Amino acid sequence: MNKKEFLISIICVIFSIIMGILSNDIVIGGLILATGLLNGYFAGEGKRINYILGFINYLLMAYVS
Repeated sequence: MNKKEFLISIICVIFSIIMGILSNDIVIGGLILATGLLNGYFAGEGKRINYILGFINYLLMAYVS
């Protein structure tokens, strides 16, 4: 993982934590937001990790719905 990907990953996680705190749903909501943001970024970059993040995101969304 290069510096750009690491920095974007950290920003997405921090943003998800802040939004989770503001919405009082840090565990499930924060995880859904973080995996969704990272999945979208890594899919755009063509990385294979997006399949794992997408699977986690869809499992969490199924749990919520």
